[in-house]
Amino acid sequence: MTIRVVGLCEDRTHERFLRGVVEEIGARLLHVSTAPPGAADAWVVGRYAAEVRLHRSQANHQQVSLVVLVDGDAHGVVGRHHQLANALHADLLSPRTAGERIAVLVPTRSIEDWLSWLAGVEERDPERVKGLVKQGRLDPRAIGRAAMERWRGAHDTHEPAGFAEGRGEVARLRVP
Repeated sequence: MTIRVVGLCEDRTHERFLRGVVEEIGARLLHVSTAPPGAADAWVVGRYAAEVRLHRSQANHQQVSLVVLVDGDAHGVVGRHHQLANALHADLLSPRTAGERIAVLVPTRSIEDWLSWLAGVEERDPERVKGLVKQGRLDPRAIGRAAMERWRGAHDTHEPAGFAEGRGEVARLRVP
């Protein structure tokens, strides 16, 4: 059966990256919610509990996976995971379990770090990387496909923060 995915992302770049990952695993993207302009990370954290509640009500009988893509920013991977766990607790929801098809990808410091590393671009300034994306010189969708290929491969000691953890998160989708 085809994996079906619902996404919760900060912005269009995150969404395009997610689309590439989903394509590479042969899944079907049902829906993606992206934040309105403003504090996108706070919006994702604020929507997380509602999305998990909806996911849990549908996941078993509909074989749906939830993928959350939120930058680590100054919080880092662990800090962002704590924020999301606290959001569930505040909404009286149980913590995410190992068996749930809920993957949380936390590019740290930002998605631009993953994009530049995966594309082999020397530029690390997030604003300049955003410019490369806007100019069409970096394609987040193609880079998302490349990320999945990397996650299937061996661990690289030069991976950017959060990328190694992404390997385990993607495994939650039960990708062949």
